[in-house]
Amino acid sequence: GEMYIFIEKREKQIENGEISENMMDISGLLLGEGFIEDARSLRIIEKTAEYTGETLIVHGTDDTVVPVAVSEGYMKLFGSRVKLVLVDGADHTFQRIEWIEQLFDASITFIKGKFNDGL
Repeated sequence: GEMYIFIEKREKQIENGEISENMMDISGLLLGEGFIEDARSLRIIEKTAEYTGETLIVHGTDDTVVPVAVSEGYMKLFGSRVKLVLVDGADHTFQRIEWIEQLFDASITFIKGKFNDGL
C-alpha cells in the first residue's frame, strides 16, 4: 500500500544521493535504514484483521502521508465494528488546534461510549 510507495520513493532518494543512506528525516523524525527493513517486514492488514474489538479511526481529509482510502479499507475490514471520523482539512499530524480538538472530542466520545458514559 501507501507505505511501500513511500519506501520506494526513499530508496530512490538514497540511490540518487538526495538523502543519507543511514538516516532520514521523516516528518521531523530522524529514522535509520532499519526503519525501511522493519516497514517491509510488517503485515499490518493481516495482523489488524485479527483484532475483534470496536475501533475508532480519526483521519484528516488532507493527510498526504496516509490517504483516506486506507481508512476506508479498514472500514471494509472491520464493518460495523469501526467508526470513521474525518476531520476536514486536517493533515497527518493534526497540526492545528481546531483539528486537535476534533480528534480529542471524537476520542473522548468513543471512550465514554465504551464505558456507558461512566467516565
